[in-house]
Amino acid sequence: MSGPGFHLALGLDGVGWHPGAAALLPQDAARTARASYWSPLVRRAEAAGIDLVTWEDSFRPSRGTYGVPDAVLLASALAPVTEHIGLVPTVVVTSTEPFHVAKAVATLDHVSLGRAGVRIKVDAQHRGPRFDGSRDVFADATDVVEVLGRLWDSWEDDAEIRDVATGRFVDRDRLHHVDFVGEGFSVKGPLITPRPPQGRPPVVVLAHDERAFALAATSADVVLVTPGGPFPGDDVPGALARVRAASVAAGRTGAPLRVLGEVAFVLGRTTADAHDRAARLEEAAGRPWRSDAHLHVGTAPELADLVTSWADAGLDGVRFRPATHTDDVRRLLDETLPLLAARGSTAHAPDRTTLRDRLGLERPVSRYAEEAP
Repeated sequence: MSGPGFHLALGLDGVGWHPGAAALLPQDAARTARASYWSPLVRRAEAAGIDLVTWEDSFRPSRGTYGVPDAVLLASALAPVTEHIGLVPTVVVTSTEPFHVAKAVATLDHVSLGRAGVRIKVDAQHRGPRFDGSRDVFADATDVVEVLGRLWDSWEDDAEIRDVATGRFVDRDRLHHVDFVGEGFSVKGPLITPRPPQGRPPVVVLAHDERAFALAATSADVVLVTPGGPFPGDDVPGALARVRAASVAAGRTGAPLRVLGEVAFVLGRTTADAHDRAARLEEAAGRPWRSDAHLHVGTAPELADLVTSWADAGLDGVRFRPATHTDDVRRLLDETLPLLAARGSTAHAPDRTTLRDRLGLERPVSRYAEEAP
């Protein structure tokens, strides 16, 4: 077991990741656009020892729910009612302007006092106006993350002077144009929001193919991998090898990627009960549950055993994808997590005030401050 460096993330989507969840939970499905649906769930996860929570976002309808709330705005609404847990919304960067992403995530970091992150999502089917048909979506995503970092750095840490006597709010010499020019867009900068408390909120990428692994190695702090999923060679050693190879190819220096495995799950009192629940969900969906992640159908202790084996094999953490936000999150928090804590496999540390702290990442200095004479 890898001890205090092993990180626990909870992935939230709709009323659960199973395509039949909304049909079985119509009252919950009608409430997902309200912060009151999410706040008790996230606060329970925080109390149970989850390090960070992610929200999905999409330009498609979400599994039978009543619309798709904006993930960044939802995270910002929950920041004041949480204290320690990391808040990591998904942003579809192929359809969103980088300047607006940088501003929104910086604001989330300020509102949460340094607990923001962002998961970068590439959607080849939904492209914004900057694509002319020849632009590669992963190359574009790499440019987006580069611009996010530059914009977050464009205010030096001491740029705000708030001098009442002279009426000066900022030291203009400590604000910087980023002057980025890429194939798909250009950004002048600086950002109109002061530098985030973390300097740069952590960037998360889900990787399946080589382009996604390259994006993670070049641009991310955390990579989500899918050991046990349908992709050939994606057992834990295979996923770790792909991360290492991509990091070498990218010439990555500094902190290595934090590698979290993805597991989707249906839990029950017994293994048979879990399979009965899975059958009811599939009947409601009208089709089997297909996932890019490992699918676990069983008991909470069996899920703890799986996570323990992944930790022993070298992963830095796990992101849990519950089939439903009712029974499955409850069993995860009440039954699986105490077992993992007893084995010394959680990184729960409320005194680590920022998400970067929790992930063991140093706070970066503004690149423009470093370049200053």
